[in-house]
Amino acid sequence: MRKKLTRKLGLTLAGLLPLAALHAQSLEPQAAFAKALAARAQWDGTSYPAADLRLSSAYAETGGLEHVYVQQLYRGIPVYNRMQSLAFKGDRLAAHAGNFIAPKQLAALSAKPTVSAAAAVSLALKHLEAANTGTPALLKMAEGPEAQHTFAGAGVARHDIVASLTWAFDAAQRPHLAWNVNIDLLGTPDWWNVRIDATTGNFVDQDNWTVSEAAGRPAASAAARAVGYQPLATVLALAPPPPPTTTTSSYLVVPFPRERPTAAQPLQTETDPWLKAGTVNNATTNGWHFDG
Repeated sequence: MRKKLTRKLGLTLAGLLPLAALHAQSLEPQAAFAKALAARAQWDGTSYPAADLRLSSAYAETGGLEHVYVQQLYRGIPVYNRMQSLAFKGDRLAAHAGNFIAPKQLAALSAKPTVSAAAAVSLALKHLEAANTGTPALLKMAEGPEAQHTFAGAGVARHDIVASLTWAFDAAQRPHLAWNVNIDLLGTPDWWNVRIDATTGNFVDQDNWTVSEAAGRPAASAAARAVGYQPLATVLALAPPPPPTTTTSSYLVVPFPRERPTAAQPLQTETDPWLKAGTVNNATTNGWHFDG
């Protein structure tokens, strides 16, 4: 299910976040990365030169636990989804998770794309069968091995479209130099990352930031249902649900799109947040805590 609630209301409910994340503070990046490098022998980081590692993010809990996330690079280009998650208690590495690939898997590949970022965006839109598959206007281009390009999302995406180089693997686990095209596709609930081979223009892989779920159907047939079964509509007609349990309430929240509070941007109080979605919606019709 897409996080439509946060998109409409412009906030993330604090109650949905892990308790530790509600009291997190950012760490000084250089110190966090230095701590990760100092513990390389404990998480198998010595197999990779420091130039092939970079800090992705880091934060500290008020209880003293520090979380550091290290991204794998090769020739300055990130390896898609290859991350080490490190947890420190003081200077001691308390836990780690994640894995990197052996650099030799990428050694035979060129780090120079022959397919442009603009062409990759157009190919990604065609793969997604978007209504508009033309090349959006280029807004800016960053220097460096990733060659990040930002394109206008007007008419095709809710946000700017970002294409950057990455090392990616296809379904057969073959490596590719690819453009990762990030598109929050207009007219759909989907926010895609589509990898397009930066040499051939072929589709490599994709993943969706929107998680979809579908309720399963009962295995038993209608004839096999227990005696006395009644459709939900009939039950509700006989015993209508109670009225909303609250008509006004305040919540301590992390404003969307932030993921956690910081010292500079702490939690804030929102009163009756359902009103942000307008007056004609289920939240205002049935009530925020409606249990029917």
